[in-house]
Amino acid sequence: MNDRAVSLKDDAISSEFYQAPLPGFIWPVLEHLYQSIFCSLPHLRVYGSLSPQTQVWVGRGRDGVILALLIFEVRHRTVRVLNEVCSLQAMMLEAFAQALFLRQPQLSAIVLHAIHLQQQTQKIQPTQQLLVYPQHQLVFSEDFVLSLPPTEDAYLASLSRQTREKIRYHLSRSRRKQPSLQFRIVRDRSINNSDIDAVIQLNRARMASKRRRFGMDSVEEGNLHTILHECGLVALIEIDHIVCAGLLCTVSGQDVFMHVIAHDPQHDDLRLGFLCCYLTIQSMIAERMARFHFLWGHYDYKTRLGGKEQPLVRIILYKSRLHMARHPVLLTWYLLAITRRLLKQQLRRWLPHW
Repeated sequence: MNDRAVSLKDDAISSEFYQAPLPGFIWPVLEHLYQSIFCSLPHLRVYGSLSPQTQVWVGRGRDGVILALLIFEVRHRTVRVLNEVCSLQAMMLEAFAQALFLRQPQLSAIVLHAIHLQQQTQKIQPTQQLLVYPQHQLVFSEDFVLSLPPTEDAYLASLSRQTREKIRYHLSRSRRKQPSLQFRIVRDRSINNSDIDAVIQLNRARMASKRRRFGMDSVEEGNLHTILHECGLVALIEIDHIVCAGLLCTVSGQDVFMHVIAHDPQHDDLRLGFLCCYLTIQSMIAERMARFHFLWGHYDYKTRLGGKEQPLVRIILYKSRLHMARHPVLLTWYLLAITRRLLKQQLRRWLPHW
């Protein structure tokens, strides 16, 4: 169902709202705008995020071109946006909030889980300023993003001299010590479940060797299997036809997202996980992909291989300060999250001195 809302202020952005059944045109537009597996049809479907209550907001410019598209659901007085791990302009978020609060006056808060918020960079006139709502913002996580250059030579030149030497050294050494070593990439429905399981098992063994908990249960493993067969990429290093390192990735548009990286602890000295990551990036450059997402977690290899930290923020946007007081649960969550983050930052500062 299509429900057109009142256009905003000077008609810079017009709004359209759709309810189930959602129109098919939104999915390719969603991929084109955000290039994020976390707000793609495969991910939303596999992880059960879509329901008969799911709604869509479409923001169009004066020329009718779609500038933003947000998928959301309404629970009581709160809106939960399903777009995640993507860049969203602050101007578009303000436009969405204004249109939604106008259309459904009973709503009073909008929650976004993990997005990269972009400020408007172009100069606009005071009459074009969009309404600023009271909000709580918290850096929730991070995505280490590598913008892929056009050639492998350009990529290597962008890395430090030490990293380039490290790559050459470990490539040469691993091939010399293990002549049967092979690297291969498998895509989508050509992926074998046994290859996925082999990489997961290597990751589980790696965590066990560090006495750390493996962070994936059977349900998550099943979901990962499903989405990899639909829009996945599995990169493997094999020695004597046995998987010794691998990456489990998904692909959305021209963006690649790394979900799991693992290697056999017996080959620690060869740095096979690091090499598998580098060889995968090399292959993605050859395929003219745009970005490689290492996703969250502070690990040295991500920055060594060119990843730049991009903060992912959790935002609670309120209709007014009065409405902010009507959401004690959201306010309590925010205060607790702030406390946890400050403690975590303090712990990181202390650890080097222990």
